[in-house]
Amino acid sequence: MNEISIDLSTQPCPTFNLQHNSELIIQNKNFIFGKNGSGKSTLSSIILNQFQHEYEVRIFTGFDNILVDNKLNAVVLGEENIEIKKEIKNLDKEISSLTEQETTLLSEFRSLNWKPEYEENGILKNNLYVKAIDVEQKYKIKSREIDKFYQDIARKLKQRTNPQITKTTYYKNDFIKDVPRAKELSPDELKRCITVLREQAKPEVSVPIINTFDLKKILDRTNELIQYHLEEAVIIDELKDNPERKAFADQGRKIHHSGENCAFCGNTYTAERSQKLEGYFSGSVIRDYQETINSFVLELNGKISHINDMEFLDTIDFYSSFINEVEQYNSILKEKQQEIKIFLETLLSLVQDRQVHIFDTKDTISISIPDNLDTQMELINQLVLKNNKFTGNLETEHHKNMEQVRLHYVFVNLNLKEEYKVKWKGYEIEIFELDKLKQDCVTVQDELEIKKHSILGNEIKPELGTLYYIKEQLSTKENAKVKLLQQTRNTSKLAENINTKLRGVGKHNLQLELQKESDEIEYYLVKDLENGVRPIDQVSTGEKNIIAFLYFIESLSVSKHPSKKIIIFDDPMNSNDDTMQYLIITELQKLYQGKNREKFNPVSDYFICLTHNAHFYLNVQPQGYFKEKKKDPNDETKLIEVSKYDKNNFFWITNGKFHRIMSEKEDLTTHYEILWMELKSLYESDLLNSMLNSMRRIIETYTKFNKINPQKFYKDKEEQQKLFNVNSHSIDDLSAELVGKTKEETLNLFLQLFIDNDAEAHFNSYWKK
Repeated sequence: MNEISIDLSTQPCPTFNLQHNSELIIQNKNFIFGKNGSGKSTLSSIILNQFQHEYEVRIFTGFDNILVDNKLNAVVLGEENIEIKKEIKNLDKEISSLTEQETTLLSEFRSLNWKPEYEENGILKNNLYVKAIDVEQKYKIKSREIDKFYQDIARKLKQRTNPQITKTTYYKNDFIKDVPRAKELSPDELKRCITVLREQAKPEVSVPIINTFDLKKILDRTNELIQYHLEEAVIIDELKDNPERKAFADQGRKIHHSGENCAFCGNTYTAERSQKLEGYFSGSVIRDYQETINSFVLELNGKISHINDMEFLDTIDFYSSFINEVEQYNSILKEKQQEIKIFLETLLSLVQDRQVHIFDTKDTISISIPDNLDTQMELINQLVLKNNKFTGNLETEHHKNMEQVRLHYVFVNLNLKEEYKVKWKGYEIEIFELDKLKQDCVTVQDELEIKKHSILGNEIKPELGTLYYIKEQLSTKENAKVKLLQQTRNTSKLAENINTKLRGVGKHNLQLELQKESDEIEYYLVKDLENGVRPIDQVSTGEKNIIAFLYFIESLSVSKHPSKKIIIFDDPMNSNDDTMQYLIITELQKLYQGKNREKFNPVSDYFICLTHNAHFYLNVQPQGYFKEKKKDPNDETKLIEVSKYDKNNFFWITNGKFHRIMSEKEDLTTHYEILWMELKSLYESDLLNSMLNSMRRIIETYTKFNKINPQKFYKDKEEQQKLFNVNSHSIDDLSAELVGKTKEETLNLFLQLFIDNDAEAHFNSYWKK
């Protein structure tokens, strides 16, 4: 036989008398009687707190292990299921509230992101959404207008010919690319570009041959010749120091022969005079000088001739791009030609004058020397090279000029207004309005997105009150509900056993029918096999209690863990009819007798039955007072008698004290005896009013059992009748009368009634006990 010690000092409030007993030793089977308020529930709580980690402590306290759901018109079985049902009910409320919030926010979100199918659900377009759609529509209309403009102008440019200014596959997108590059050409530039576009390939141009002279050298030579001084070989006085005369004489010598008359003076030109003049002018030095100066005159004439015959550039040979340069260079050449020609002719004139006046020395000529043609020839060479190179690059030049002309007409068309179409304000204004509408779209869309985001929230870090937060909460709650449902116990088999037992005692109107949905805890309708489902509010407290009791009994076979059990029944009898009392007593007896060891093992488990009901206490315990003879464990040669009081523990609780009942004599036998026991306990506790209640009930029970008229029992004793007659006065009146009366005086008055009715022995037998 196993024992465990219960530490009563852990009581949460002063209920038990710890000086009398601070611990309670219990065996495998225990029956404890105590009136309401004596501490039965406190004892259950102490046991649970002390042993819950070592034992599986199961406590039955009534129909706490079933839940009546008026909404479902059903009951839920099992403490676990009940707690889970409560949690799920709370979760469902939270889920419902969250779903409501989600629906509201989702409707608002959808009104900002509206679709036609939302209208069926009564979701209207949000004003901000309407505004966004309106701006977007205006933007699309304007965008289509500008897009058509692009197409129209691209087609118009492609259709221009002579010259062609676009490629054959020039379309809208090509025009769009040209828009930012558009550039107006001046009329001359446009004309030039068009001319280039119309150019055909030309033969290469040769560089013109133009002789260049060292003009400084020529000037120096001229100065040298005209400044040269000739010495006279024959002296003729009339010619001395007179160059003009010398020149005149030399000229006359050349045109006259000896014997002829002088054309000037008419005198005869004599042989002697001729010989003298010839001698004067025909000296070797003079002759050499004359030859030199004559040769230089010829040279100057040759150079002047070259200058006069200078070649100029022919514009026909050049591309139009270079015509201006050709004309410019030709103009410069002509200018230079004239300058050099004048320069050479000036020198020629001076030389010829000296040629005539051979003996007349001239002063140094001071004259500006023209630039030579080297620079101009270099420029002309470059121009010719460019022109000739242009032939090789003609295709490139065509492309470049085509682009310039096209971009010019792009510019022209961009500036069209009503010439393009009515109410067209010009591309620049139209594109500005488009950009403005686009910006409006962005602004409104940003407002829309901000509003949507404020509703939707951040998916990674959801903010309170947003859709993502609510969805996260819903998910959390739904997952919690799923986990709770996974923790629920399947009670269907237990319910079948309950139904069988109820039918066995004739309770056909108290049958459980399983109802379960996939996402709900299983619950049971209460059925009458003849009349169908019963309204749950018409199921009595006693019926609920018996369902809870039977479920508790059946659930004992389903252990939460393999530990040993402590099974406590805390006042299991509650407003039950005779049939149900019999069923409860029978089930408890089968339990502690170990008929089903899955539920209770009499060797290792502990059974504790706590009750305030005397009838129940007397009937639930092992019946009969037979005794077994067993060997004395201290002396095997001897036999000792063993009764149920040795095999089981029996206690009654009074005034916070546990009294161990060790024999049949000490135990209660009737409900009447309990009234006496209660009276003695109240007497010891000085509870006068409560003593009077017990005394009344004892007198009432005694007179009824012995068929004695209450009036005869009191024998006209007014004081006792006033105190003990249950129909005489209210408690308040009684309390007023009790002032100054002790418990001993009250007990003596009570005793005197029994003495007067020849029942003193009866009083003594119960009072002493």
